[in-house]
Formats: sequence, C-alpha cells, structure tokens
Amino acid sequence: MAYRFGQTGPEPGNPSKLISSTRLEAHPAYSPDGKKISFYSDRSGSGEIWVSDPDGANAAPLTSLEFHATGDNYFNFPSEWSPDGRRIAFGYNPGQVFVINANGGVPWPLTTDTTTGQTWPCWSRDGRWIYFRSLRSGLSQIWKVPAGGGDAIRMTSREGDLPQESPDGKFLYYTKGDPYPAQCSVWRMPTGGGEETRVLDSTTCFGSYAVAEQGIYFFREPDEKDRAGENTSAQVDLWFLTFATGNTRKIRTIDEAWVGQMAVSPDGRTILYTQSDQEEGSDLMLVENFR
Repeated sequence: MAYRFGQTGPEPGNPSKLISSTRLEAHPAYSPDGKKISFYSDRSGSGEIWVSDPDGANAAPLTSLEFHATGDNYFNFPSEWSPDGRRIAFGYNPGQVFVINANGGVPWPLTTDTTTGQTWPCWSRDGRWIYFRSLRSGLSQIWKVPAGGGDAIRMTSREGDLPQESPDGKFLYYTKGDPYPAQCSVWRMPTGGGEETRVLDSTTCFGSYAVAEQGIYFFREPDEKDRAGENTSAQVDLWFLTFATGNTRKIRTIDEAWVGQMAVSPDGRTILYTQSDQEEGSDLMLVENFR
C-alpha cells in the first residue's frame, strides 16, 4: 500500500493500493531519486526481488533466484538501494548479504556465514559500507562490511537489529527486542562508534520504522480505546517522532497492515507498507511435462 501525505506538513492522506497481486508483495524500498521501487514478490511462483516505477507500473523481476519460502524465511528478502542508485543489496536465505546491479545481472555475496538468520542490509550514506544484522557472535548484533567486499566489523556491543543510517550519516539507528513480542525499542549510536542511546520505546518489530530528515516514522500497537471492530489484531498506529523537539504524535490508525519493512519516499510525501488483503482472488496455474 502507499500512504500519501498532504501538501503542507505530515498530514495524513488516504492509503491507496500501489502494487498488488494474488501473491505476497513485501519489503518495499525507494531508489535515491524516487524513480524506482524494489520489493519482494513471489508472484512468478518463486521469491524474487522485483523493480517497478514509483506508481507500481512496469514491474519486472530483477533476480532469478527461484527461491521457495518455507515458514517465515521470506523475511530474509528486504532490499535497499545504494546511494548512487546503481546497486541493490538484499538479504537472501539462509542469511547472506548479496549485491546486484540495479539494471540486473548476477548477484554476488558480501558475507559467507550462512547461519546468521535475517540480515536486513542497509547502505551507509557514503556508499562505502553495508550494515547488517548477524547472529555470528551468538547474539543479534549490528555489523558492517565494506561494500566492495572484505571483513565484517561489529558495531554494537550489545543487542541490535534492523539497522538504518541517518540521512546525514552521523548516526546508526537500530532496534532492540525479541521480534515476537508486540513491541521493540529504537536506539542509536554514532557511526564512528560510541555510546548507545535509546530514542523511542514501544514500536512494533520487523522493520516497521523509517528514519527521515526531520524524524522517525514508526508503527505502534494501538491503545485499547483506539481499537475498533472485531478484527483488531491487524490494526497498527502510524506515529512520527520529531527530532527537533523529541515529541511524538499519532498520524492515524491503519487496518490490515502487515508489519514489515516501511519505506519513505525521498521527498518525504509517501510511505509504503504491506497490507494483508484476502480479497484479491486466486491464481490459475499450469504445470507442463509433469509425467
């Protein structure tokens, strides 16, 4: 789904469907110029990274991995564009970080440890590094690896997940908390190393926050008084933390949101997120030469 704001300030518009099929579409990411969107889809029968125009048109697979998800391992497929828009990094089961040219080709691995689980790769703003989450130390922590390949360096001294670098490149943001409880917290540390500081509490997990120029957009479980209807478990509240004041404010409650990677357009006017929709219908499939 796409969520567009008003023309002046972060005022809510009405969510509108942007990219959909009868299969799973998840983990959207904008190119730096806002002219392309990458996302995970299994609409072709296997899990791949796809790329489309910003309005969802001209969608085409970028990879040919022929990945078949089992359980929750499609969470290994978030992608992110390099600052120059020429490459895309993505996590690939069973936990490696890969990079592929934005115009296609053969992806190449940056990490070789296949026991690290979900990676959630993220580029540094100068394009020199790719942050990722790893369990190689026995604890979920944030590491970084040179974008051209090399040895990984650990960033966090304690727990860390879902890394994002601030637009000015000064801070590394990340979450803490087991992803299965409803809430996590967001922390930050200087990209050059230093003290870890809590930024906000009570966010949902699985990539549901985005660092923008003026603050952080994030999803939070709605208060009981805000819940409406019988199917309340799929409701989440979209909030915004303003860096200048440290204040948070609720933007709106969203129904049927599948809490995963959130993407904010470079101009700050649109948020992309995944919505669960069971009314799309079904696919008619053809299998040939099965005997």
